[in-house]
Amino acid sequence: MKKILILAKLFIALLSFAQIGIGRANPRGALDINKDNDTNTMGLVLPTNSNVNNIINPLGSNVIPGTIIYDSTNDCVRLYKGTNAWSNCLSDTSCEGMIQTLDCAGATHTGTLTNGQAATGVSSVISYTGGNGSAHSGQTVASTGVTGLTATLSAGSFATGNGTLTYTISGTPSGSGTASFAINIGGQTCTLTRTVQNLTASVGSLTCASATFSPATITAGNAYTGTMTVPYTGGNGGSYPQGTAQVINGLTFRLQAGTLNIGSGNLVYTVTGTPTSVTTMSIPVSFSGATTCNVSKAVQLPATPPAKTGCFNIIYNSNSSTGFITQVTNSVAGNVSQRTSIPDISWCQTNVASKFNHMSIGTTTTWKFNKPVGFLGMTIDANGSTTNTTPTFWRNGVQVYPSQTHVGAFKCDTNIFTRNFEYEGVWFDEMRYTADRISITEICLDRVSKW
Repeated sequence: MKKILILAKLFIALLSFAQIGIGRANPRGALDINKDNDTNTMGLVLPTNSNVNNIINPLGSNVIPGTIIYDSTNDCVRLYKGTNAWSNCLSDTSCEGMIQTLDCAGATHTGTLTNGQAATGVSSVISYTGGNGSAHSGQTVASTGVTGLTATLSAGSFATGNGTLTYTISGTPSGSGTASFAINIGGQTCTLTRTVQNLTASVGSLTCASATFSPATITAGNAYTGTMTVPYTGGNGGSYPQGTAQVINGLTFRLQAGTLNIGSGNLVYTVTGTPTSVTTMSIPVSFSGATTCNVSKAVQLPATPPAKTGCFNIIYNSNSSTGFITQVTNSVAGNVSQRTSIPDISWCQTNVASKFNHMSIGTTTTWKFNKPVGFLGMTIDANGSTTNTTPTFWRNGVQVYPSQTHVGAFKCDTNIFTRNFEYEGVWFDEMRYTADRISITEICLDRVSKW
């Protein structure tokens, strides 16, 4: 029994000092995997991982110095050193330098990214720790999420210890939202994010004087459906929503949603409705609250006046241009007056008339109106005598010829003979009457239709 125990102790002692040979009878070290004739055709495959920080000690303590792996991210062999840090790449001298941590979340940003605009002066600075002082070759990373951007790090060297990396961002973002960059440098990874904001549409100037309408002609009283186009310069490419409707002279103007050109372009407004007056409209145009101007557009008369619509009392004010009749010439001084309680004899429900007394024989009296007239009721009173003279009508200095209708007897005053007429069918802004009888005492204009 004693001999057996001695032999067992000797065998254990031999094992304690033995070498292991794989394919070799006499190993030349603790582990020798070479064939006896050193003609190997297969190599050693090391444990592989994409990040050295994933390597653990199965016993629960720190990684043991001397541990070796293949770093698939940096494509090299790396060794865990006695300084409790992973070595630089061992396979060649051009491998990346190493860092311990990389802080994308705490990055500081310069510049602003805007949808549709090329990035200018935009960068992000990322802090790191545990730099080993070795060189890195830089990198270029394309954005995801919001695409179209590139983050570029120039080649350089890590600091020994803590430091920063500056990524310059270039390109034009494809939209608004978050642009993400997958940073992978010095054995560490993180995701850098930058916000891309919506572009606020703006223009440098509006050219209202060059605005156009389609169809080009707008006629009072006729329904209109078309567009107003206003040129601009200095557009920034931003998108804008539909504008608020504004109503001018019975027409509704509304800016349509769209996207500005970079530089020059046009704003398009829809125009709908029925214009109520013959006038020159002044249409205010504003964009982004900063640029304003006014478009001028004339509303034309219809080719012929509408039949007996829009009746107005005649008001003559010799002291103001606000009166409908703006001028009367060659009427006897002091005898231009307003009449009241004149009975109505036609379709127009009015009881106000303008009375012009005591015209001299052979004298022409002229009435001028501040707006085009399409219908006029007129009464001539004479002291028991007839008159053959009829008025003449003019538009912009050119004589026009309305139709004349005799509508029966009517007296401006208590005179004996009265002639009452209505004139319509063409537009006019002036009436002239030449007296052919000294006995003509009054002319009353008592009904009118105008724009």
